[in-house]
Amino acid sequence: MSQVKTKLVRFVYCHLAEPRAVVEGQDKKYSLNILIDKEDRETLARIQKAYEEAIQEGIKKFGQSFKGKVTPLKKAPGVGSRGIITDCDADEKFSAPEFKNKYMLSAKSNRPVSVGYRKNGVTYAYSSKEEIEENVYSGCYGAINFNLYPYTTVGTGIAAGLNSVLKVKDGEPLGGHSSVTADFGDASEFDDETGSDDLSALL
Repeated sequence: MSQVKTKLVRFVYCHLAEPRAVVEGQDKKYSLNILIDKEDRETLARIQKAYEEAIQEGIKKFGQSFKGKVTPLKKAPGVGSRGIITDCDADEKFSAPEFKNKYMLSAKSNRPVSVGYRKNGVTYAYSSKEEIEENVYSGCYGAINFNLYPYTTVGTGIAAGLNSVLKVKDGEPLGGHSSVTADFGDASEFDDETGSDDLSALL
């Protein structure tokens, strides 16, 4: 199983607090898509290396025929095509500015994923799904650890399994996410009311 640790990427389509099924009836999974800058040669090289190792692992486990059925590294444009990474510039679905000059990769997990953040040079883990939902959202930036692995359970190919997620910094929310810290970061008008149970002060 070949692990990849990315450099700084942008998070989209975050489902880390609760698992979600893409299609009704499918198993629910924790998932995250990341946008990788095309200039990030180091992350892309790590993915390439892990992909090649996953192919060899698949051949070793399932035989030489696995190589002919393997998931392509890059998804071709069009409905129903498979691929580990999507070239956002080649897919009209991703015409928004945030997708320009980016590759997108989706990683999933059947189990809850360890999600954390950096503060004062130390990595901490969020202690609840509420913290994850509030702080890790589509549009923020961070890094992930995932592995590429061969499978033959439902079809045959290579998939990305999500291991852990590190939020590094905030970004402009995408997809309608609203953050209390962004919405009420400057809520000085309420400072005098903190700790008061007397509602008449608000009338």
